[in-house]
This record gives sequence, structure tokens and C-alpha cells, in this order.
Amino acid sequence: MLVPALVILLNLKKDPFTFHWIFITVALILLVISDVGYTYFSIISESLLQEFEWLWSIIYALGYLFLGIGIYWFDRIKNTLQDKKINLFLEKDEMDRLKNSSKNELVGDTRSEYSEHIIGYESFVDKLEDFFERSKQIRILFYDKYWLSDEKVSVILDEIQQRANVTQIQVNILVPISQISFKSFVSYTNNRNILVSYFDRNFSSDSLVFIFEEKYVAILDKKPASEFVDNNTVFYGLITNKDTIVWSHITTFEKIWLLEKAVNM
Repeated sequence: MLVPALVILLNLKKDPFTFHWIFITVALILLVISDVGYTYFSIISESLLQEFEWLWSIIYALGYLFLGIGIYWFDRIKNTLQDKKINLFLEKDEMDRLKNSSKNELVGDTRSEYSEHIIGYESFVDKLEDFFERSKQIRILFYDKYWLSDEKVSVILDEIQQRANVTQIQVNILVPISQISFKSFVSYTNNRNILVSYFDRNFSSDSLVFIFEEKYVAILDKKPASEFVDNNTVFYGLITNKDTIVWSHITTFEKIWLLEKAVNM
């Protein structure tokens, strides 16, 4: 136990979202040292144990204190990035998009903000091509693993990977499955420009979200199975540069990313 704890401690970076692991790891080291020391002294001599019992008591106390601090710190992070607030936003956001899911429409105003509602999978993917080519930073969030089994999505990921190999872009991907499962869907290289994080919690959305730099967000949805729709209209999307929508999705992405970072180091 001591060796893995030391390895973890030495490899942790100074990051407020991993501080709890530092405290928990130090706690494990202190508790192991105190256990070994207490046992060793008791074997040597009962009188020696009594003489230094105060020392082992202090180390035990410090170990449990660090453990408590680590648990408290993680609880604070979890409350700050709690799923409940994320789900409230996702439910409202998805309902707003569903209201416009039966029409192709481009809406703009005098401030150069626009929202484009798109019907059909092919039409949505065609619109993304231009954003992929000119964006230096791309965030992709799979709320549902359904999208990972789709061939078109695999093609999109392959194209992004190829671009990352030849150009300076940063890609962050969040997927709701394990690393092994993701690799079985998509063969990607260990490119330092492509960072992938995995989460196992359920959210109130089954969307596929693309965030291009801090300017545009593209969201693809599929209508509920209970609705009687054909294959051409079951998929509907939104591409917009409205700050309120873009930054809401950036914030949601970062919250999920940081929460998984806090859990998985």
C-alpha cells in the first residue's frame, strides 16, 4: 500500500481539483507508517511501546485528519460541480430545441448573432465541415453512447484526428463509457492535442454537442422513440453563436470535465 501511495503522490500535479488525492494519499502513508511502527515497537518491547505510544498516537491522528480533509475537499468539489444544476440546464435547453425540431430556419439579428435550426443528419454534418476546418479548439460531448456506434460520427472523429496530426488544434472529448469501450469504437492515436475523459453518470440529455473555440456550438438531437417520424426527420440540430447558449454549454462541458478529473485524477 505504501509504494502505490508514494507513486500517486509523486505523480500528482498542483491542481485544486486533485488536492483531495494529495491529502488522502498522505493520510494512507501516515497510517501505514504508524501501523508498521506500532506493531514493530510492540514486538521489540512492551516498555518501548509505552514510551513512544504518544508518537504513534500523533501520527495516527494526523493520518485521520488528512483523510478527513481529503474527503471534505472532494465533497466541496462535487457540490460545486453538482449534476443537479447541469440537468436543470440540459432539460430546459433540450425542450427549447425540440420546439424548433420540425423546421429548417436561419434566424439572425443586427448584432451578427444567429441560430440555424437544421432537419436531418446529413444536413447537420455537412454544416459542420466548415467549422472543423477553421477551428483551433474543439470540444465534443457525447451525452449518449448511441452516437459512438454511428459510422458518420466515427468518420468525423477520424477526420479530427487526422487534422490534429498535421495542424495545431486542441481537441477535448467527453464520452459516457470506459476507455476500452471508446477505443473499440474509434481507433485514435495518443496525440497530445487530443484529450479524452470518461464519465459514468447519467444526464438529462442524449445530445451530441460540438463546441468550436468559444464562438459556436452545434448540437445534434434525435426525437423520442414515441414520436412517429421518418428517418429523414428523426434527427434535428442547432448551430448558433449566441453567447448565452455557447457559454452555457462551455460551462457545462468544463464542469463535467473537472468533476471527472477530481474523481479519476
